[in-house]
Amino acid sequence: MILQPKIALTVIILVTFFAFFPALSNGWTSWDDGLYVVDNKIVQELSWKNLQTIWTTPFAGTYLPLTMLSYAVEYSFAQFDARIYHTTNVLLHCFNTALVFWLILQLQSDVVVAFVCALLFGIHPMHVESVAWISGRKDVLSSLFFLSSLVVYLRFRTAETTARYLASLLFFFCALLSKGLTLVLPLVLLLFDWYGKEKNIRKLLYEKIPFILLAVVFGVVAVVSQKAGHALRLHNTVLDNLLIASHGIIFYFAKLVAPIHLQNLYPYPQKINNILPIEYLVSPVLVVGIVALFMYSMKYTKAIIFGGLFFFITLFPVLQLLPMGSAVAADRYTYLSYIGLFFIVGMGMKNIFVRRGEQSMLLKRTLLTLALLYGSVLFFLTQEQCAVWKNNETLWKYLKTNSELQHQGSYKN
Repeated sequence: MILQPKIALTVIILVTFFAFFPALSNGWTSWDDGLYVVDNKIVQELSWKNLQTIWTTPFAGTYLPLTMLSYAVEYSFAQFDARIYHTTNVLLHCFNTALVFWLILQLQSDVVVAFVCALLFGIHPMHVESVAWISGRKDVLSSLFFLSSLVVYLRFRTAETTARYLASLLFFFCALLSKGLTLVLPLVLLLFDWYGKEKNIRKLLYEKIPFILLAVVFGVVAVVSQKAGHALRLHNTVLDNLLIASHGIIFYFAKLVAPIHLQNLYPYPQKINNILPIEYLVSPVLVVGIVALFMYSMKYTKAIIFGGLFFFITLFPVLQLLPMGSAVAADRYTYLSYIGLFFIVGMGMKNIFVRRGEQSMLLKRTLLTLALLYGSVLFFLTQEQCAVWKNNETLWKYLKTNSELQHQGSYKN
């Protein structure tokens, strides 16, 4: 039986919504919610002066006027009713999940790949921070525009109209106004061109000029904003930054498979005799091994290198090569980047399910059973993680518990 796109999408949205249903009853936390809404007089009155401030002033070292405007609009009719803000985040996440489905369906023309990729995107516990945390609005909102830009761009590739091109550019602009770290989109567009076997390189590069100009402008704005907010860690050595970035890549790969002991803060490691912990020192070797495997896969398919490059490109701005903030990693950084790895999983599932024969039938049944079990685990882990963000008490108690495990050596970042 062929899986119908509309049925597949309906199932995905329903499962995603119920996975994040516990978040709808969450309240406020002291983890930036005060900075963005509770104690922020700027968003608590939609005056002309406050609107000017929203569009001209970075908040917490980040320029994100559309995100702040969304808070202002909500506050105008909901005030401090946290349920409204959480409902908005969950609905935005459901929209993003639908966009991932249509994006992969356009890219690959395969419902199974799109279903697997979108479902994993929808229910993965690493996305809880972006959705169940009111201050995670910048991630879900910017991703809405980022993914919309990609979807419209693929439509532009099938029928090159000025309206579609301008719509893709406009969505990119809105993504940048929601969160500046979406500036990597021009590289992602070129990656999609490569995967789609587009040949006219000069034309493709020419088309990207407006996107690149926007990315450069907002890149400068992001650095200036972080510097003004004293968020840059300029005392790290180049070697430290490379080791931390490599460790981050391995960290995100590990959490993809085993999203447990998640935290809202992964602090920078303590040096011993001016040397980073051993897991940081061996990370570059593991990264080289992963890159080698991805390159080797090119002999057989472009899908793995495509998914891997999507992951690396979208993760690159937050790998701490230019260290910002007090965290070495964050769950929310995977919100877009995991799409690339989910795509690889989806392609693997598809390739197994198209095989024929008795042996492959046993393999299909075994894989389907394991996939259902693993998906169920992700679903319930996401629900549990939503409960972690319920209020200050649950959040900080959870962080303390995991920090104690870390110090005991049971868990390492």
